[in-house]
Order: sequence, then structure tokens, then C-alpha cells
Amino acid sequence: KTDTATGTYAYKFDENGKIRWKKQTEIINNSRHEYFIGFTYDKRGNLVEILNKAFYGNSPSDKAVPEYENKTMYEYDLKNRIRKTLRYESGEIKEEKEFDKYYNQVLVKYYTGGTLNREMKYEYEFDAHGNWIERKTFLKQHTSQDKNWIPVFAETRKIVYY
Repeated sequence: KTDTATGTYAYKFDENGKIRWKKQTEIINNSRHEYFIGFTYDKRGNLVEILNKAFYGNSPSDKAVPEYENKTMYEYDLKNRIRKTLRYESGEIKEEKEFDKYYNQVLVKYYTGGTLNREMKYEYEFDAHGNWIERKTFLKQHTSQDKNWIPVFAETRKIVYY
């Protein structure tokens, strides 16, 4: 019996030096695991998609069969600031996040079976430097009869500038 593990890594970059994909192959105890991460960019060079795939084979020569495929998509405003992210698992939406112009989360939606399950909403108070000093968090459960926003907690920060 052997307990040897070997691994190889391959990378591809575009003409602008941005990574396009990464592939990792591992042979562990005579079984093969492959991981692929693909990166897609828009015309402005913003990352718009990360695709993760994993494959498994019973032996190093077996054709690897898919284990999972996950994807994260990114949307930007006209000033190239991230506005929204969407996360999918096996083609099904799992999470959606929206951000303000300071990249603070303002809304997170969680999905189960492709159906909206619950939402978290964040409200901020900012100081004169644009940093949040208070964040209030609210929850809305879509599995219950009450569809109102329920206060969950509030956080405060004290920032000392010098």
C-alpha cells in the first residue's frame, strides 16, 4: 500500500497578465482529483466570473467525473466599483450580495433550492471620512408568515485618526 501524493499545477495568463485559468491535479493513494478555476474579465479588466470545477477519478488513468461546479459572478458600477455578487452551486443560485459605493454590504439574499429563503439588510452611519461607525443588521425570513424586517443587532466602531 502506498500513501504517496503528487500534485501538478498549470496556469494560463492573457496578454495583459491577467490569470485566465488554474488547473490543479493531485494523485492521492492512486486516485485522481482535478480542480479547475476559470477567470473571466470584462472590457475594463474587471473580474466578472470565477468558475470552480472539481473532478474525481478512481485511478490516475480513469476519466475524471465531475464532482461539483460553483460559480461566482461580479457586477460593477460605471466607476468600476463592485455593485453585486451572485454565487451559484451546481447551476443553482445560493447567494446574492449588493454593495454600496464604499463596498459595504447593504443586502444579502440566501437561496435554498433556487428559492429565496432569507435576506439580511444592513444600514450604516458614516463619519466625516466615509468610514462606517454604526451598522444595523436586519433579517427577513421568507420561510415564516412574518415578512417584516426584524432588527438583529447593531455594531458600533470608534475610529481614531491621527
